[in-house]
Amino acid sequence: QFIEGENMGAGPFVRAFRHFFWKGWSTLVVDLFILYGLVMGFVFYTGTGQLFIQALGFLSLYLIALWVAAQAYVFPLLVRYDLSPYHALRNAAVMALSSFLPSLAFLIVTLLAVVVSGLFLFPLVVVSGSTLALVAHRVTEDRLKAFGIDPRKSE
Repeated sequence: QFIEGENMGAGPFVRAFRHFFWKGWSTLVVDLFILYGLVMGFVFYTGTGQLFIQALGFLSLYLIALWVAAQAYVFPLLVRYDLSPYHALRNAAVMALSSFLPSLAFLIVTLLAVVVSGLFLFPLVVVSGSTLALVAHRVTEDRLKAFGIDPRKSE
């Protein structure tokens, strides 16, 4: 409702918070395990002495960048479209893989916002979180439209 510009009272917010709280945390845990596995794969493969195996390790950097870029899509898919954690993570990975440059651009904007928020501390930390959430939602809608899916009809 908030994304559509409607006034959202405390009641719907509390109900939505209860509905998505554990779903969000379980998605975060799975997401961190996947990222941990990718980083450990990079460390393992680059730690070997063979050049070909080390090249595979640096190839895994692409997978790490892809997975980090996919994070822009995970929570909008999880919350807005009420997907399961598995489907939200899978669809986010597919969206990031098929549109890597827009995903990477959003990742860079996010990193810049985090750095600027860290420099100015409290005011921007509060504002940038909600702003990035709204931007992530718009980016997800844009990518869905690019795939020929009307996000408003799929709700």
